[in-house]
Amino acid sequence: MKKKILTLFIALCLIVASSTVAFAVESEENQVNNTNPISKIEVNYLVNMNLTDEQVAQRFQYINSSYQIGQPFSKEDTEFVRAYAYPAKQMSRALSTQNIENTVNSGGFYGRITGTVFTNLGVTNHSFGGNLMSTATGGTINKINIWIQCTAYGIVGSDGLIGLVYNKTISGTGTQSPTYFNSSQPFTAGALYTSVVCGSTITYNSGSTLTVPGRVI
Repeated sequence: MKKKILTLFIALCLIVASSTVAFAVESEENQVNNTNPISKIEVNYLVNMNLTDEQVAQRFQYINSSYQIGQPFSKEDTEFVRAYAYPAKQMSRALSTQNIENTVNSGGFYGRITGTVFTNLGVTNHSFGGNLMSTATGGTINKINIWIQCTAYGIVGSDGLIGLVYNKTISGTGTQSPTYFNSSQPFTAGALYTSVVCGSTITYNSGSTLTVPGRVI
């Protein structure tokens, strides 16, 4: 009788262990499926559909300023990151450099930004930066601020959701046109995705401002 009870107990333990392993595997698979990159044509939310380069940059800036480090994203913001951010695990493209060139002409004010921006991604140690120039006409210039913002997105919390794991802006200011900015910044983060947004903000003595967005990599 004792032998039968022992056998039943062992069988029950095996069933519980198998169920626990199966649940863990399923949970891990769901987490991977919810964080893997998707193509731009796979997006379901209207706010993420058919975006121009400028709209992508604006969307990144909106998301980056709407959350704290470690706070999970909404479903539509998670989808955007999966579709438009750079997958950090693609180590064959660890070093990515993009040429920057954009011009804005508004109300008689003219601004331009040119140069390069880069990300250099390792396993957990990374860096970003750029070499940029901004010019402006249309009024007396008070200052030109050139900035580069790098944001990393990764798993936050215990539910396997995507959120901010790093967010940093480096910048430089000049008082004449052209203004130059050349800098880099190392950082450490468990990144699944990264984005880099750059631009220049031109302030005139009249109080008017003009923002010239760069690109996202």
